[in-house]
Amino acid sequence: MELSDEITVLKNKIAELEKHNNNCPEVIYKEIFNISPIGLFYYDINGVITDCNKKFSEIVGAPKDSLIGMNTFTELENSEVISCIKESLIKGISYFEGEYTSVNGNKHIYAKGTFKGMRNDNDTIFSGLCVIEDITELNNTQNKMLIEKSNYETIFYNSPVPMVVHSKGKVVLINKATLKLAKIKDANKIVGQSILKFIHKDSLEKAIVNIQNTLNGKTSSMLEEKFVALDGKVFDVLVNSSVFNYNNEKSILAAFVDVTEFNLFKKQFNVITKGIESSHISVIITDSNSIIEYVNPRFTEISDFTLDEAKGKSIDIIKSTIHSKEFYDTLRNTLLLGETWKGELCSVKKDGTTFWEYAVISPILDESNNIVSFISIKEDITKQREIENQLINRENHLSTIFDTAPDGIFEINKNGIIINCNAKFSKSIKLSKDKIINKHISDFTNDKEVFKLLFKQLIKSGYVESEVLQNNYDGTTTDVLRKVSAIYDSNNKFNGAIAFSSDISVMKENERMLINAKERAEESDNLKAAFLSNISHEIRTPLNAIVGFSSLITKQYIDPSVKQKYFQYIKQSNDSLLSIIDDIIDFSKIQSNQLEIFKDVFTINELLDELYSTFSKTLNTQNKTNVELKLHYKEKVFIRTDEHRLKQILSNLLSNAVKFTLNGSIEFGYEIINNKIIFTVSDTGIGISKKNLEVIFNQFTKFDATKKQKGTGIGLAIVSSLTKLLGGEINITSDLGIGTKIAVTLPCENIQEPNTYVSDDSSQHNKEVDWSDKTILIAEDDEFNFIVLEEFLIKTKVNIIRANNGEEAVLLYKKMANKINIILMDIQMPKLDGYETTKQILQINSNAKIIAQTAHTIKSDVKEKIKFTFSDNILKPISQDLLIKIIKKHI
Repeated sequence: MELSDEITVLKNKIAELEKHNNNCPEVIYKEIFNISPIGLFYYDINGVITDCNKKFSEIVGAPKDSLIGMNTFTELENSEVISCIKESLIKGISYFEGEYTSVNGNKHIYAKGTFKGMRNDNDTIFSGLCVIEDITELNNTQNKMLIEKSNYETIFYNSPVPMVVHSKGKVVLINKATLKLAKIKDANKIVGQSILKFIHKDSLEKAIVNIQNTLNGKTSSMLEEKFVALDGKVFDVLVNSSVFNYNNEKSILAAFVDVTEFNLFKKQFNVITKGIESSHISVIITDSNSIIEYVNPRFTEISDFTLDEAKGKSIDIIKSTIHSKEFYDTLRNTLLLGETWKGELCSVKKDGTTFWEYAVISPILDESNNIVSFISIKEDITKQREIENQLINRENHLSTIFDTAPDGIFEINKNGIIINCNAKFSKSIKLSKDKIINKHISDFTNDKEVFKLLFKQLIKSGYVESEVLQNNYDGTTTDVLRKVSAIYDSNNKFNGAIAFSSDISVMKENERMLINAKERAEESDNLKAAFLSNISHEIRTPLNAIVGFSSLITKQYIDPSVKQKYFQYIKQSNDSLLSIIDDIIDFSKIQSNQLEIFKDVFTINELLDELYSTFSKTLNTQNKTNVELKLHYKEKVFIRTDEHRLKQILSNLLSNAVKFTLNGSIEFGYEIINNKIIFTVSDTGIGISKKNLEVIFNQFTKFDATKKQKGTGIGLAIVSSLTKLLGGEINITSDLGIGTKIAVTLPCENIQEPNTYVSDDSSQHNKEVDWSDKTILIAEDDEFNFIVLEEFLIKTKVNIIRANNGEEAVLLYKKMANKINIILMDIQMPKLDGYETTKQILQINSNAKIIAQTAHTIKSDVKEKIKFTFSDNILKPISQDLLIKIIKKHI
């Protein structure tokens, strides 16, 4: 039945009652007003009390006559109550809960009140109604229970009241009732989260103020707030907060009740029923034969009987068998005499479960004093009775907690003798409880001197928390955390102590692991610092040579043959610098998993020949005439892998061999076994110790006893990573003073020589060319790069046109498209980059030959873009021979 139907039923009942007496509705509500067990008073728009009931007079400790006409705004001392009255006359509703001092100052209570602004037909607030309850006894009982509960979390977890503990804005505890309310199985989804995350934005400001007030020691009021569950569901709750010390942190315990459904009902109430239906009491109206005519939503909430289900039924539908026939006879006889019955009543819910209420039942009389109805006003006291039962059974509960606690608990007397302990402590000591009792606690403490100091501190301060090594009966020891609180007698003298003992062996082991990890991290930091120092040295050394020799060759007195030698030194230093930079870039890519492999078919022999030529020159340059370089390989073999990365691997290995070999030989080559190709580099150098062999491939590692050899410390780390990326493995054997052998094994698919393969005949490329009838457009914004290209091409006699940016290149090509044979295009240029410039030029002539100048570190997607956009590409820094070779292929 809809709320409007409920109101219609109630109005019909009133109309029926008016047949007996025109003033019957007024009598009914006046009687409700007067006999209500909850204080009620009306006030006008100026805050002046216009009427109050007997219960209100009792609560505030003043006669009704002295209260009517009182201006609450000027005559009340309680500022919070005044604030609530004013707020209700403005906003329509406000709530109060806290300490209250009576008007005459003789009575101090703890009260809970609801202040409701009453609206007329124009929806304008013209007066107000306060519903106030004296909950001093309940508050004292609840506070006492909360004090007990603070030491025993088991009670907290099993409380039927949803509760949350939060500290420093973070949720630290949550009980089962809250999880059930939020329909969450795992508490870890909430613990550690900000408490504000679960408060709706509409309630956030109010909640923050209440939290601050609670933490600052102000009386916490019961507030209505909106909470948000993890699934986004919003529900209304009544929240009451208190501050306490949890784990030595100032924390807040918030207990709340889900009032979402109640609020939905409350919004639909009209002016006639608002005063009753906004209170926390249930109302039942029956006829003279105890047939139910009306029940309010609170009754339905408690009993689960709806108005439709209860209407027309006897009041016996909620009658329990707890009370005797004589009890019910006495109740009914009291009512038939026209008197009000008050007392505790056990009733039955729809599902058969029982609940307890404090009931005030009164007969409604007409003018002839005939009973026409009965009205019952009831307050659910089930929880209060449960609290009372919990307090009665507290000793049993505490005993259960003691025996089943997850931590060891023991009690000692003033002399340190154990007089009681729980099963957990007994299990920890590995000795039965009866044999532990009457033993001194120091018997189970490894360090007796430390124990004496702690015992003195306990007697002096009353509390000791320490990590100790516990001696167990079987001879083992356990790291434990003991929290010991002193017990005092009535004369405040030390009489013993109770201790909580937690096994922290795992935690201590974790601490040791963290220390080891910290030491390893510090070692890594030291290696990185050394690496950065090496890098600085390794870069500055060739750079110094380049700058120095470049300065020398400008001197006129330098002999041409000497200049040529200096040019060679500059080239060697340049190659060294590029190698270092390539290693750093590759190492960075490996560390970030961005290095890519590009496999293609090539001949191994030519790669090895090139390496042989390069490192033969290196040995000559370093004057290592006592070292012989030997190359071993058989027939010409083609394989599919990344040629650049394979060359990088072998170059690093050969470079190390040259670096650490002073006499003897360096041999390298390959052999193919079972579809695998094994590259070997062996030397007769200084060798590596067994200890260093275990970490030789670690990053930033150098084992140069003389501290004179160059190197960044990342070469072998790069070799190891590249080998894995190519799908291979690396093995090393070495003896100090004898030499080292490194084998790199890669998967090998022996491929016949491709038809497209063209031998790189250097002699052909080095022949002079005559391009005097050709024109080349160089699109390059950097002046030095242009000069280098111009000098590289000067012997070819080619006609050179320069464009300083992309727009200029497009304009020049439009004018001279028929004359320009080939274009060298820098990728990064102002105004238009190389891609857009090329796009516009190809729109002019789709057959235009354009060679991109690119960097070595381009990504695969950019490489693909270059492949499909340009005729060819050349990597920076540019080699003169390779430049002429590529141009010759397209011109």
